Amino acid sequence: MTRLAVIAWTPSQRPHELAAALGGIAHTPHFPRLTQRALVPLRYGVSAVLTAGFLVLRRPRAVLVQNPPIVPGAIAYLYCRMTGARLVLDSHPRGFGLKGSRAGRLFRPLHDHFMRHAAATMVASEPLAGEVRRAGGRPLVVHEPPPLWRIDAPPPADAPTSVLWVGIFATDEPIAEVVEAARLTPDVPFVLCGDPDRCPPEVRAQAPANVTFSGYRRGEDYRALVADATIMMVLTTAPTSVPRGAFEAVAALRPLIVSDQPLLRQQFPEAVFAANEAAALAGAVQEARDRRVALAAVAGQARERDAQRWAAQRAELLAALGLEA
Repeated sequence: MTRLAVIAWTPSQRPHELAAALGGIAHTPHFPRLTQRALVPLRYGVSAVLTAGFLVLRRPRAVLVQNPPIVPGAIAYLYCRMTGARLVLDSHPRGFGLKGSRAGRLFRPLHDHFMRHAAATMVASEPLAGEVRRAGGRPLVVHEPPPLWRIDAPPPADAPTSVLWVGIFATDEPIAEVVEAARLTPDVPFVLCGDPDRCPPEVRAQAPANVTFSGYRRGEDYRALVADATIMMVLTTAPTSVPRGAFEAVAALRPLIVSDQPLLRQQFPEAVFAANEAAALAGAVQEARDRRVALAAVAGQARERDAQRWAAQRAELLAALGLEA
């Protein structure tokens, strides 16, 4: 019998990092060739069969499952009801119908039902915790576990300035403004990660020469992008989001530019904050360049604070899962 299964239908490293931090095993069926809208039913069908088979074969004592989409949550819920295993949901803003998610709104009653019966629901912010309480569930505000990679030095003081924008071209990411900010700072290379096919074609076509689309990177390839960057930029227009990439910047001791929002100011006090506007983002790049030495001096302190915060959140999460540390 497996101690813990972490399930997510995503290519993200997050489930693997959660599994490593909690002593579990990750199950992440994902089929890049089946991402077209017409093939979604096939992809979901194959993933559902694989997920159900994984749970039957592994027989985990606890399941941590990401939502959205709602389907793996439904499979995990049924498995836990039949076996008595502990269920914890890892619910992201779209699972609550936010960020313009029609599927999240449509399946919100089902999500509410799962939250009421789960041992806990992980969320990234207190506003989402309030949504869990209103549904009758028990919220846990949990952020990101440590990356599976490690970088132990800030960028060299004499390294040429370069910006790594971390995102997936989601609807809450102001990508057009990032590209325009790059146009306003032509001497600074901008690397944009994420699947470039998800970038609006008109934005990609008009990108200036100092913008590079790196494609979606994982593992060591992603670590190399982070190591080469002297500044990381992580932006969102969603007030309930606390983006994963910002935690990665802190872990990597990189100066961080984030959207000027209350939650992000609270979570990342050492960051450079900017409005989601091209001129403000270009100004933030200049500020981060000018303050490079000062930002490097507090990077270790920021990483240690995040590590202590994660240790407390990990203990709460293990308790909810019914697992020993």
